[in-house]
Formats: sequence, C-alpha cells, structure tokens
Amino acid sequence: MRVEDPTHPSVGLNHPFNTGLGIPVARLSDDAQGTLTLLFKEMKDKSGQPSDRILALTNKHVVSLDTTTDYEFNETDPQHIVVCGDRLLNRTVGDIEDAIIKDMRDAEKLSKELKSLDDQDTMAIDRKATALKQKNEDITIRQTLVDTIQAGWKDVENRKLGLVDWAPAISVTVDDRHYTRDIATISVDKEKLVNFKSNIVDLGNEFDATQLEDRFWPLDSVRKGRTIPSNLQLPINSILPRRLVLNPDTEDKNGEPLYIVGKYGNTTKLTLGRYSGMDAYTCSELGQESREVAIYNYNKKSGDFSNHGDSGSLIFTGDGQGLAILHSGMPRGMHNHVTYATPLWWVFKQILVQYPSAEFYGITYSLD
Repeated sequence: MRVEDPTHPSVGLNHPFNTGLGIPVARLSDDAQGTLTLLFKEMKDKSGQPSDRILALTNKHVVSLDTTTDYEFNETDPQHIVVCGDRLLNRTVGDIEDAIIKDMRDAEKLSKELKSLDDQDTMAIDRKATALKQKNEDITIRQTLVDTIQAGWKDVENRKLGLVDWAPAISVTVDDRHYTRDIATISVDKEKLVNFKSNIVDLGNEFDATQLEDRFWPLDSVRKGRTIPSNLQLPINSILPRRLVLNPDTEDKNGEPLYIVGKYGNTTKLTLGRYSGMDAYTCSELGQESREVAIYNYNKKSGDFSNHGDSGSLIFTGDGQGLAILHSGMPRGMHNHVTYATPLWWVFKQILVQYPSAEFYGITYSLD
C-alpha cells in the first residue's frame, strides 16, 4: 500500500501494510517479529554483473533463531520472512474495526445533534453536517481497508516479503571498535515494493508536523530553520558521520550535546528519545565487552523508546539523518530504561563488504 496524506482515514491504521520505513516483519517459521531498517539496491552481484535485486536490512536475531552461526541464502534451507506477523495482523484488524465502531457512534451523535439544532444556527448546522459527511466517508474507507486486508493479506502466502540473503552471526569482535554486529539482509520480492520510491519514514498520526518540530527541537535556537514535512513523510537523506555520532551538533537547554531522535517500530510505533553522544559499554556473562549507541527515553512520562518487536528499527533525527539500527534494550522492571543500537555509518561499512556496489536510494554517507 502507498503512504497516504495525513488527512486520509487510513493513516495510522494501514502502517503495517504501506511502504514507509518501520515495515513490520516476522519469521514464517515461528512468527518472531521485528522491523525493517531500510532498503538498498545491490546494483552488481559478486561476479560484477548487473543486479536488480532489492535488499532490506534488519537484525540477525529477527531473521534467525540461531544467532551464533553465519547464514547465506541456501536453496536447501530457505528462510522466509513475511510482512506483518500473524499477531500484528490480528491486532491491526482489531484496531481498524474499533476505529469504525467509534466512527459509527460519533456519526450517530452528530446526526441527532443536527436534527435538534435551530434552523437559524447556520454555522453549527454547516459544521456538523460537514463533520457527519467526513465520518461517513471515514467509515466507508476504513471498512474497505478491512476488506482489502482480509482478502489480500490474511493468507500468509500473500505476505511473504522475501528470503534471508545474508545473516552473519551476532558478534562484538568484528573489529577493535566492538560495536554489536546484529544485522541481516532479506532479498525482497519486488512485487511487494510497487509503491516504494525511497527510504521515507511514515511518521503516523499521533502528532502533527508542528508538534513534532517542538519535540525534536525543544529549543527555539535549535528549531530555527528546521521543519518536519507537513505530510509527515520524512525522507532519510543521509547517515550521521562518525564525528557527529560522537559529538552531536545540537544541544539541550544546558548547552550539552544532544540529539532528539525518533524511531517507528513494529510494537511501539513512533517514539522519541534522547541521544547525547556518550557510548554505553556492556559486558556479557562470558566477559565479552561491547560498545553501544545508547538512547534514553524522552522523559519520565513519555513511555519506553522501544520494546520487543521493535528490533531492527531505524533511529533517525528530525532532519532525516540516520543514526543507528536498534537491536536491544536494558530492562528496568517492566520497562526499557535504555535502548541499545549500532551506528549506521559502521553498519554501512559491513554491508559494503558483502555488497560492494550497494546503493541506498540516494542516502549519502561517510565511512570515516
């Protein structure tokens, strides 16, 4: 499905099925769920011949039950990935049906209010009549959306996105930087990408553009000259270079380096968090140390930046710069206190070893 204008009744409800980044995926074998980071074109295969393959990036642990061994596509052991796992599909249909029920109740109230209005109250009559017309349109469009999903997406065969192409074992010892390599690629069925043009984040319908501008850039001095697209479709144009990952070029109210970042995930949808440029260092039970991009929750009332099912999500700035790929979190009670991720500049280096001619739909990047 296409990414619709924010005024369309399907916005916020059809996200699992449209081509905006944050596409939810699952293993066909066991419905383990995650999120796509972004897509890229192979351009040339390993022999140097032209290739028209499109590949999607996500986490190794999203596509593979066994995360300790390397995997490359094997015809005798194909690993199928689907768009929108069974649990999410059922939840999404339920959400749309709940929205329709609310629309019908609202329409009934508006109809009664119209009948009770004085004929001379023309402004109220006009506005309520317009609102009733819009509610009836919403009901029709949302019911059509349910019918489309039931007819075209209910069968898991129709939701097959592609096959795992490359999924190296999770490792923190790829090089002396000790970033977590938890990445995998999926060779995508191009028929599923008819409406895909480039790596654009569909920001959903929870906030309008002005509200997001205030959240991404709380300080007037930082917000000046910066905007969120009014259609809430944020193009990812570049990857933050290493120097800006280490030293963010925007700041908080105390003058300390800070990026407010967002992600759109399978489970928690659009959330915002804080990134200061300070790495987190973790140590496993086996004594293996890793270095992580650490994202903190936006504030005490905002809820968790991420949860299970959000793995693989692209973490980005309001300027449309990719920061990192989400892979895990630090639980505190029933919540995630910190989200861990791997910087995209480093991930791109790993991708380009496997796919030397990869082209990221115009995303610019520096590997220095």
